[in-house]
Amino acid sequence: NENSSKYALIYQTDFVSLMERYQDSCTNIFFTSKKYAEHYDCINDKNVYLGTPKFDILPSKNDVIKKFGLDENQKYAFVLYPRKRDLNSHKLRKIYEGIRDAGYKIIVKTRGKDPVQNSFERGDLYLEDGEWYPHPSLEALIVSDALINFDSTGIEEAVYLNTPVLNFKSKPFTPMIPFLYEYDYCIDIPKDIDLEEVRKTTFDSINELVEKDHKASFEKSQMENLYAPSPVSHKILDFILKN
Repeated sequence: NENSSKYALIYQTDFVSLMERYQDSCTNIFFTSKKYAEHYDCINDKNVYLGTPKFDILPSKNDVIKKFGLDENQKYAFVLYPRKRDLNSHKLRKIYEGIRDAGYKIIVKTRGKDPVQNSFERGDLYLEDGEWYPHPSLEALIVSDALINFDSTGIEEAVYLNTPVLNFKSKPFTPMIPFLYEYDYCIDIPKDIDLEEVRKTTFDSINELVEKDHKASFEKSQMENLYAPSPVSHKILDFILKN
């Protein structure tokens, strides 16, 4: 209806390529933070910076453990499965071996349109994005001690949930939201690492990440890049109703 007010709520970084299509028809566009808009040159008078409602309501760790039949005494590492374009199976196998050497079981999540066929690469718990709430990525992060990332925007959820990140550089271009990688809760592994070094590097890095207290760096990153205190849903609705 042309007479209706229309609002857009950005989702991670989709706005980078899509915002031009809808900004003229919107009353306002709700951004996670001004940092996102500034970094991608998407500053607009219609922008409102109130955070994301994605984290307003989260399942508890106990609920996730019960849902998937996990061991509450076991350590878990969450692997956001990479695109085959970005990483070969030989390197991925070495990464898995390094994770297991460190005493972790592996939770793997992929997109439904990119299923993992290899049973070894499915880890100990395999998830696809078949539902939006509770989202499998958030559930996996809630019960995991570390995120094994491959330049994915999933680092956003990890920062919100205070989960340290072991990131393997893998994409043929600069990863999205690169400013989230610039804190000590993240260790970046170079793309050109020798295959014979991958297993030990994974083992050493995941231990280093988990043993260190990253509370200060998470708080700094949240405040500088992401954070608006919950409940964000209320803030968005209040803004709409008052305006």
